[in-house]
Parts: sequence; structure tokens; C-alpha cells
Amino acid sequence: MKKLFKILPVISILLVAMLFFGCGQSAENNDGTEGGSDAPKTDLVLASGPSGGTFEVVAASTVEILKSAVPELKLSIVPGGSTSNVGILSEGKADISMCPADAAYLGQQGLPPYSQKYENVRGLISLYPNTLQVWVRKDSGIKDLPDFKGKSYSFGQPGGLSYQAGLNLLEIYGLNPEDGKMKTLAWNESVDALRDGNIDLLLWTTSYPAPAIVDAMMNTDIELIQLDPEMVQKFQDKYPAWVDLTISAGTYKTQTEDVTTLGSPVFFGVDEGFSEETAYQITKALFENKDQLANAHVLLNYITEETAAAGMAVPLHPGAEKYYKEVGIIK
Repeated sequence: MKKLFKILPVISILLVAMLFFGCGQSAENNDGTEGGSDAPKTDLVLASGPSGGTFEVVAASTVEILKSAVPELKLSIVPGGSTSNVGILSEGKADISMCPADAAYLGQQGLPPYSQKYENVRGLISLYPNTLQVWVRKDSGIKDLPDFKGKSYSFGQPGGLSYQAGLNLLEIYGLNPEDGKMKTLAWNESVDALRDGNIDLLLWTTSYPAPAIVDAMMNTDIELIQLDPEMVQKFQDKYPAWVDLTISAGTYKTQTEDVTTLGSPVFFGVDEGFSEETAYQITKALFENKDQLANAHVLLNYITEETAAAGMAVPLHPGAEKYYKEVGIIK
């Protein structure tokens, strides 16, 4: 009995210490669960895009749907961008992010504009395609990309996806940036410069019809041009995150014919360690409420059985894969 009473105080001290230090832990584990708990994380951060853009509209609609369909989830939205969202996700600054497939592919390969590899991005659902579009002033005489020689142009700013897509496309054509007069302008500045005659050509990866271009066409003769289909195919062969896409005649007021170009699906991405059950619930909720999403933005009509699990250029998350197999979208 004396030995027992000597041991008990030691055990008591150890128990108190364990409780004290255990309760103080709040860090998350790498598997997406909170410290000391097997329950999936329910407070999630979603990285969208700049204020007023398509990313922000889609993110807000998504949050509303998930509030109803998966009420235990609490989502907050933070700003992001086409290029930065891959890093934001991979570095744990967001739980879900809107990723263009070309960004995810370039990040996975460690290709410019990325200086390191981001190999842990996994896909949930494809939302809509970003498209590579080239607009010119009608009085520029530019009919295809080689005609830009000696002309002023903008692909955006260094580090941006549009800028990189433009450089990659020039390479496919066997052209150099120095063949024209590059101006590294932001989106709004680029549109203003095209409208005002300060540049002749603008290449951008964006949704369609691009509202700013539609507005600029109200008082300026601007045309969407058709790139050489052979060059488009070569571009797609080298950068497989891009898919065939046709912008129908009449999308822009000066567009009298279909324009064949490239699209790169924007998708919801998560880290490879994200909770499988939560990934399943989010994928299920978004796909089964795709009509409601389409009401929020016309581009979200893109979500179908054929597109939902396709074109992301990264592996599906196991939770998303489980749902798509369950409903027969993938085998």
C-alpha cells in the first residue's frame, strides 16, 4: 500500500501535464484533420480571384450552395488569382482554390512562371474554360500572330498566365517577343490601350465574351482573330492542359464566323491530403446543384457529365473520384 500511494502522485502529475499540453494544441495535421481529432476540418478557406471578376462570382455562388447542401461546412473567401492560387493552395494558405488547368500543369512541371514544382494539387470539379483570345484593332492589318511584327502589343504583365501563354504561343510560331513592341500592361490598361490605339494586339486568357472587350467594341473597331489551326494544335500538343474550344459567331459584335481556339478549364483544387469525405461531399453538392450554379453565371452551363471530371491536368482527389465512380461518370 505504501508503494501504491507513492506512485499515485506521480501518475496524477503526468495526467495533469498531458491534459494541459494536449488541450493547448490547435495545429492541423497534414491529412486535413484538426490536431487530436479524426473529424474532417469544417472551417475552410476558398481562394478566388480579384474583386468583381468571374472567380469571385463563382466562389460566392459555391459558398451559398455548400451552405445549404453541407451545412456543417463553414467557408470563407479570400482573394487570389489565376497564377497565385496554385501556390496559395500548396502552401496551405487556402483549403480550396480556383485553379486554371494550365496553371496547375505548369506548376506541377515547375515551368515558368513558377520557379518550383507544385505537385500536390488535386482536382474536384471542372467549372468552365478560360480561353486564349487574341483581339486586334481592325485598322492594324493583323490577321494572324506573325502579322504582329513591328506592332505594339500586350500579353499582360510578367508572371501572369496570359503573359506566359503569349510567350509560349510565340515560341510555337517560331517568333520572338522582340519581333513586336511589347507593353507589359495590366488587364484594364491593356483594354484601354487597344481601344485608344496605343497597342494593336491584345492576347489574354479569360472567359468569353470578355465584358471589357464588349464595352470597348462599342466605339472602336476591334476584332477577335483566328489563329492558324496547325499552330493551335502544336500548342496543345506541347501544353496538354489546353483543350479545343470554339467561340461561336456573334459572341462579339464584329465576329461573323466561329473562331477555333484553346480553352483551359478552371477547376476547384485541393491539397492531396484534404479530407476524402469532405472532398466527396463538396463534389457531390456542386455537381448535383450544377443548374443552380449555371443560374449564377452563364459559363457554368459548362458543367456536364462529360466535363465535370475532365481537363484538370492533375489527378482527381480520391474523394471526388469516389463520387464520380459512384454515379458512373468515370469507371
